[in-house]
Amino acid sequence: EQAGARTKAQLDETASRRDAYQAQAESAAARSRELARQARDLRDLAARAAAAQKKNQAGVLAVAPGGRRTAPASGQIITRFGAPTRSGGAAQGVTLRTAAGGKVVAPAEATVTYAGPFRSYGQVLILDQGNGYAMILTGMDSAFAGPGDKVAVGALIGQMGQVRTV
Repeated sequence: EQAGARTKAQLDETASRRDAYQAQAESAAARSRELARQARDLRDLAARAAAAQKKNQAGVLAVAPGGRRTAPASGQIITRFGAPTRSGGAAQGVTLRTAAGGKVVAPAEATVTYAGPFRSYGQVLILDQGNGYAMILTGMDSAFAGPGDKVAVGALIGQMGQVRTV
């Protein structure tokens, strides 16, 4: 009888945690949708996400850039940072062509400041590495991390759909 009561209490606690996590996830998704609605472009989205993160989570441990890193996905490099673009500017990042269903991992320790769709970029994750550095990962069909999540280098954070670029 005591074992049954203990099991019921554990189940109730687990259900309560699940409900709280779901409410938190729904709130984060709503904030992400609002940020995407307000942003003019990816750079503006990154700035807005960073400001929202600062406002909502003061005191987040900043991870200094220059620590351990990995590529976010396996694939062929299409564009390197600084390469000339069609519009005459310079590429602000690296573009990879990935295989269908390819896994996307956190390239560095970071805090997710934005997760969700943005215009024609597919699912977007913005990762704050601290000290003013952020990474923007685009083109995913699924994102497995949400705003406020702390991710470790190599942690699975998304998945590509058809052959896409990240």
